Amino acid sequence: MIDDVKLIERMDKLLEVGEGPESKDWTAEQNLSFVMGAVRGIKANAERRLKEFEDAEAPSDEPIDHVARARENARIEGFTR
Repeated sequence: MIDDVKLIERMDKLLEVGEGPESKDWTAEQNLSFVMGAVRGIKANAERRLKEFEDAEAPSDEPIDHVARARENARIEGFTR
């Protein structure tokens, strides 16, 4: 969630490049450098989140005890005690 907030803030800054009064003091190279740095950060963040998701969803090497899993799910759902 915090990463999403940071991503939104970075995107807001990207959208402001060239619009604000302070950007008139920046050269085209400075604007381009800022945009490229932000894009690299966004890309790294997306790659990290994708890796975290893939690691969490990766199949485990342990065999699944389907009966125990069904009993646990039933207990959680409140069907059994």
